[in-house]
Parts: sequence; structure tokens; C-alpha cells
Amino acid sequence: MTQTEIQDQTATTGGIDTFIRHLKSPTGDIIRLVSVVLSLLCSVKKYANEAANQGVIPALVAVLKLSHEPEVLVEVVNAIGVMCDGDIARQTLLHNTNEGLPNMCSLLDDAVDSDLILALTRALGRVSRKHEVNQNAIVDCKAMPVIIALTNLKNRDIQLSAVDTIHHLVEGNSYTQRVTMREGAINPLMTLLKRSKTQVIQEKTAGALWGLAGDDGEERRAMAARMEVNLLIDFLGSLSEILHFIGSEGSYNLRLPSGIAG
Repeated sequence: MTQTEIQDQTATTGGIDTFIRHLKSPTGDIIRLVSVVLSLLCSVKKYANEAANQGVIPALVAVLKLSHEPEVLVEVVNAIGVMCDGDIARQTLLHNTNEGLPNMCSLLDDAVDSDLILALTRALGRVSRKHEVNQNAIVDCKAMPVIIALTNLKNRDIQLSAVDTIHHLVEGNSYTQRVTMREGAINPLMTLLKRSKTQVIQEKTAGALWGLAGDDGEERRAMAARMEVNLLIDFLGSLSEILHFIGSEGSYNLRLPSGIAG
């Protein structure tokens, strides 16, 4: 039997309802394992839709309110992130689930376990990606100062996840852009950008900064000026499409001569 056949049987023969009942178990290991299975199942859109229709998201959120075991919470949070990743309907369902987003933000504020911090930042990025209501709700829960602080950690995975999450929270949203700038995101992101010579870090931080600038011409010009001409020229000569785009956009906003990179 193939993995797809197993997933089909699970989704169509009452397996999801069984998982939901097991999420109410008093045994942490059972909840953890069920959450891992749900993450695998719900990475496929049709199964995620079926699980959402049967009430998996409220069941997962309920665990966030009750469990204090980091290893359990990591998998529950991962499952929520997978469930909501890039799907407006399921992202909205999470928003409409009582205390769903506030609980995730509160957990991030209190978390000390590095695996849990990483899971939460990744999940908050996934549930807010291109979803204005969730972007606003997370920022209004005062999560942004915590996420900004995580960009200063030496843990590279958490650091980059926090940068990604900032990008997802501000992308296409003038309200969250203003709040995030006011909370002081530019300086740590700019420091990270200018100190690093690693392409992936430059891509993520430059992308987050350019997302912060939004579509406003003055903000873009100011952001390009803070990145500085030499860095923009380096971006223009980069093989990275992301960096080349930001270099081109930044140069245009500063009105640098065309062909300056070479």
C-alpha cells in the first residue's frame, strides 16, 4: 500500500475523528505522535481541508491552552502551521478559533525552549503569510518586539525564522509595516544584512527590509539609502534573483545610473 493510499484511507475511514479524540488524551506522548501524523497528513491540501472541516484546528488550539510540555507543544504548533500554510480559508479558521492566535503569541513570549521558539516563529509566519487579518492580529498581540529580539540570537535557525516571520507579517500591509518600524525592526535587520556575507541571510534580511518599506516611494527611497549604494551595487552583481531585484529597485529609487553594476 502506498503512502497516498494510506492517507486516503485515514481521511475517509474515520481516522481524522480518531486523531481529534486522541488530542484530548492526558498522555503527552500520544498528543505529540498524533500531531506529527497530522502534520504529515495535512501537508497535502485535500487532507488538510478535510481535517479542517472535521475540527482539527480548534482541537489543536485546545492543546495549547492545556499542555506545558515543550516537546508536545512543538509538534502541536508545527501541525497548526502546516494546516494553515498558504491557505486563506484555514488561516481564517484559525483566526476565528477562540484564543488561537493570542495563545500562540503568549507562548512565544514565555518560551525558553529553543525548539519551541523555532516552531512558534515558523508557525506564526505560515499562518500570517498573505493574510492581512492574521498579520494585524499577531502584531496587535504585541508579538513583534519578541520576534525582533529573536533576530539577535546566535541560534541561526531561530534568527532566520524570525526574519522570515517579520517579512510575512509586513508583506503588503501598511499597518503592520508602520507598527514594525515603530517597534525598531530596521536597525537589527540592517545590522544583520551588512554583517553577513552569506547569500541566504542577505536574501532573507534584504527581503524583510524591502517588505517593510512597502509600496511607498519615500519609504523605499529611505530604505535604499540606509542599505547604501555599495551594497546595492553588490546586489546588482549577485546571481541571486532576490538580491538582484532589490538592488535594481533600490538603485531605481535612489536614481543611480543604469548599468552601474558592470
